[in-house]
Amino acid sequence: SSRIELNVEYGVSDQFSVELDIPFVGFHGGFLDAPIEMVHQIAGFPYASRAMLQQNTSHIYLKGEQNELFLTSEKLNGTGIGDIVLSAKGQLINSTKHRFALSSRIGIKLPTGDYHQLQGSGSFDYGLDLTATKGLGRGFISTSLSGVIPGKWILLPEVQIQPSYSWIMTYEYLWGRNLSLILQNRIQSSYFNDEIHSEMSKPIFEWTAGLKYDIGSGFRLSFAITENYLHHNNTADFGFHLGLSRIF
Repeated sequence: SSRIELNVEYGVSDQFSVELDIPFVGFHGGFLDAPIEMVHQIAGFPYASRAMLQQNTSHIYLKGEQNELFLTSEKLNGTGIGDIVLSAKGQLINSTKHRFALSSRIGIKLPTGDYHQLQGSGSFDYGLDLTATKGLGRGFISTSLSGVIPGKWILLPEVQIQPSYSWIMTYEYLWGRNLSLILQNRIQSSYFNDEIHSEMSKPIFEWTAGLKYDIGSGFRLSFAITENYLHHNNTADFGFHLGLSRIF
């Protein structure tokens, strides 16, 4: 799958900002199955049901009490706009002396995506997070606690979608004037319970490594890779991020 995001953040004041996130979501067969399976073999990660499936194809199957959902690459072909997110962030503490900051964000996800193509859920979601940041030498460490209250999943309305909570720990090291290195760990509870699938109901464990580079004239380039390191059947095996931002 792929996700392209157009993100705009506007600072209303030094302590308050609003944000608009417009995603474009697509599903396709992919091209990384062979190297992913090679890494799994070298690292000793479990294969799960990979051996029974054709490489570089998409198959989605979920079964509820009354209905079931089965989608293939052909039915999921194409990219479209996903669910738009509106959010507002406020800075609660900003201590230059102690190099410490505390902020909070609230958000709402609008049902703008086509839920038949899994580009949206078909309902509103609501979220809240709290982030603390502390400067350490040439870098800083931040931790974030967040929760999302999801609405109904229209394709399988009988499935009970539960709130999801996550904890993120990030360390960013300033390598030079323009370059910084980033390490991140994310743990997130599942939206599903055991009625869908025992693996899908397990928490998500992922690590991310990346870098940010200030090109100049307000432009910043970012790149990161993500790998799940536990419970390999409830999230993507491997992902990468490429971003370009402009500060006005």
